[in-house]
Amino acid sequence: SADANASVVTPLTTLISGLLDLGLSKSKSLEKLNEILDLNVSDITDYDPLQKAVLQDESAAKILIESARVANLFKQTESLLEYKLGAGYKRGSSSLALSSKIASGLSQTSPKYILDEPELLEDMLKTFIDEEIDSGLLSAGELEAFVDIVEKTDALHESLKSQALTPRDLLSELSKQQLAVEQEVISVYQELATSVGSVISLAETLTTASLIQSSNGFTNLNLFAPQAEDFRFVFRKADGVNNGVVKDFPSVDHDGDTVEIEITSGNIDTDGDGIPFLVLSAGDLIVQDADELSNLMGQQFSLIFSMTDGRGKSSEVQGIILIDNGLTFESETNAENMWVTSSWFGSFYSTGSPWIYHYKLGWLYVYSDDAQGYWFWDAVYSNWWWSNPDVFPYFIEQVDSQKWKYFDLGQNTTRAYDFDSNVWLIRP
Repeated sequence: SADANASVVTPLTTLISGLLDLGLSKSKSLEKLNEILDLNVSDITDYDPLQKAVLQDESAAKILIESARVANLFKQTESLLEYKLGAGYKRGSSSLALSSKIASGLSQTSPKYILDEPELLEDMLKTFIDEEIDSGLLSAGELEAFVDIVEKTDALHESLKSQALTPRDLLSELSKQQLAVEQEVISVYQELATSVGSVISLAETLTTASLIQSSNGFTNLNLFAPQAEDFRFVFRKADGVNNGVVKDFPSVDHDGDTVEIEITSGNIDTDGDGIPFLVLSAGDLIVQDADELSNLMGQQFSLIFSMTDGRGKSSEVQGIILIDNGLTFESETNAENMWVTSSWFGSFYSTGSPWIYHYKLGWLYVYSDDAQGYWFWDAVYSNWWWSNPDVFPYFIEQVDSQKWKYFDLGQNTTRAYDFDSNVWLIRP
C-alpha cells in the first residue's frame, strides 16, 4: 500500500505508508527517508522517477536504485514463499509485512536501513518467516542461501551507484538488471516446485558477476514510448494558410526508434468536398483545405494523434485547434499577445473564440452575419446589437423595435446616444 494522498506509487512510497502507520507525520516520514537515503527530493509521493529520468533529472537516479532494491527484496520473498507454500500463499502479504519492518527500522531514534545492514536483514527475514509464516518452512541452510541470493542481487543494483551514468542511461541499465534477476532468480523459484534443484543450489551457482553478464546480454531494449507535447493552435488569419504549417512535431523516442504519427480522430471536412481541413506531411501538421475556415469561425475542435515506434510502444497527443472569430480575421493581429487592431472597431483582445474584450466596451460575443456586418452580444445591455465598418460607431440595438444608437468612445467615460429618446446614456 502507499500514502492515500500520493500521486505516485513506488516501493519507496510504500515505506512512507509504513512510517505513517507507525504514527509519524507525513513531513517527518519524508524527512527521515530523505535523510537516510540522501534522496534530495522534497516529496517522493509526488515525484515520478521514471518520467524524471527521461528528463535527465539527477535526483531520479538514487530513487530508481533504492526503489529497485526494495522491490527486489519484496519480489524475491514473494517468489520464495509461493514456491514453498504453493496455492496456500496469499500474494502480496509478505511485501506489506516487510515494508512495515523496514519502516520500523527507519523510525528509530538511530535509524537503520535494513538493506544496508546484512545482519539485520538476515535477522528480519528469519524472524518474519518463523513468526509470521511457518517456523519449519526453511532450514537454516535454506534461509542462509535465500539471504545470500538477496544480497547478491542487491549488490547488482547497488553497483550502479559507482557508475557515471545519466539518469536515462541508468534507467536502461537498471531495466536490464531487473530482467537478469527475473531470468536468473525469480523464474528459477517458479521452476523449483516442479523440477530438481533447491534454494541452496541456486545460491551456490549465482554470483553478482554472473548476474552482470546476464544483464549485459539484454540489448536493444524498448523502454520508452514516443513523446510529444500536447498543443493549442489559434487560426487568426486566412491569408497564406493553405499548405501552411500549423504544428511541427518534435516527437522524441529515447530508444532512438523512428516515430510514426497519424491523426486518429477529430479532423473535419465541413464542406463535404472529401478534403480534410488538416493533414500530416513529413511530421508537420499542415492546412490542406483552407476553404474550411469560413465554416469554422469562432469554433474549436480537438485532434488526437497516435504515435508509434514500430516495436509495440505507442502514445497519444492532443491538439486543440481554435478558429478565431470573423472580426479578428479581418483585423490586424498581434500573434504574441492576442491583441487585435481593427481599422473601424478599434483595439480588442481576442481569445481565439467568439468572445472578445474591447478596450472601451468590455466583453462582447461577436457573430458574423452575411451582410459584412457583425452582431454583438453585450452583457451591459443584456442584448444584441449590430454594426459594420460603414456605420460604426453607430449601431442598432435589437429590442422590440430596432433602435439606432451611437457610441462616443473619445471620452474617458464611454457613453451611447439614444436617438429615440435624444439622451446620452453612460455605459457602466
